[in-house]
Amino acid sequence: MTALLVGIGALAALLAVFAVVAFVMSRSVVRGNAERAALVLGDAAPGDLQQSAAVLQPADRRGIGVLRLTSDELLFASGDGEEVMRIARTDIDRAGSSHDLDGLGRPLKRPALVVRTRNGDMTAFAVSEVSEWVDRMDVGPHPT
Repeated sequence: MTALLVGIGALAALLAVFAVVAFVMSRSVVRGNAERAALVLGDAAPGDLQQSAAVLQPADRRGIGVLRLTSDELLFASGDGEEVMRIARTDIDRAGSSHDLDGLGRPLKRPALVVRTRNGDMTAFAVSEVSEWVDRMDVGPHPT
């Protein structure tokens, strides 16, 4: 019985080490993608809002990079540097937060920033402070 408990304890310790290593590696990937994406966007102007982010929807645009809100547009550059997603501020109809996005199959633990354009397109971003982004966009709320 004691050997079984020691074996379970060793397995638990091994799993904990694996989880820590996986977390550190994932943060390194996010940080690296954000750094490469920031280079693509160039220097932010005073007053721009910028942070590491991920596109959650549409599914074909998913990626990790940097989201920036300027006086004229919302920009997302992915870490692969292939393209910059641009949404003119004048095209943004609504912005808000949501825990439920179509196609994910489960609610999100943290709310996503959801941006809808005047033509009906919807893009969802994972950012750390959704309310700050919504406040700075100064457009109508997104219905939940």
